[in-house]
Amino acid sequence: MITDEKTKQERLETCKQCEFKRDDFKLFNIILFKREAQCSICKCFLEAKASIEFAKCPKDKWVK
Repeated sequence: MITDEKTKQERLETCKQCEFKRDDFKLFNIILFKREAQCSICKCFLEAKASIEFAKCPKDKWVK
């Protein structure tokens, strides 16, 4: 299920301020994509993960 836009934006705002957010995608320490926000803990693309209703922040930073 896809979450509503308000929840998605609240999650992304939390991620934007998180110390574990990075703005590139690495695989085996090679940068593959630039400017794709990614969580350095779970390795998920934040835009996609924030859209999934049942997804959770690995550090429990998202308000339910």
